[in-house]
Amino acid sequence: MPLAELLYSRLLERDDVDRAGRMLALDRLAQSAYASRHYYQAKQALDRLASVNTAVLASWSWHEIYIKTLGALDRPDLVDNHQAWLAAHTELPYAVRARGAMAFSEIYGRAGDFVRAVNVLARAHKQAPDHAAKAAFEGEYARA
Repeated sequence: MPLAELLYSRLLERDDVDRAGRMLALDRLAQSAYASRHYYQAKQALDRLASVNTAVLASWSWHEIYIKTLGALDRPDLVDNHQAWLAAHTELPYAVRARGAMAFSEIYGRAGDFVRAVNVLARAHKQAPDHAAKAAFEGEYARA
């Protein structure tokens, strides 16, 4: 993956890459950097991607790697900030926020903060828009 990371970085330096190509390169750079355990590089790429295309903030794929990256950086402040941000942005799809809550709960649980882990899940469950969403959340958590 380090070679892919280098190639995507070089691609982003070019002036002849269109917006769609840049977004794809940023996404792939983040993935390859994460896979190579270059977490700061992955976070930078994800932050840049979100700044040029805010629509990614409504996708689980972006949040999934972002949350994993924050957890790998071992920066509880960044994890807490993103967890609060995601919970507060109720305009985002509930499925994204619910899966995020499960990911944050796992991070908090691994850190031994079980009260916070449960509170994050309870808040997400309470935010469910309807009974079907609550049931889906419960089912997803039971499978995790």
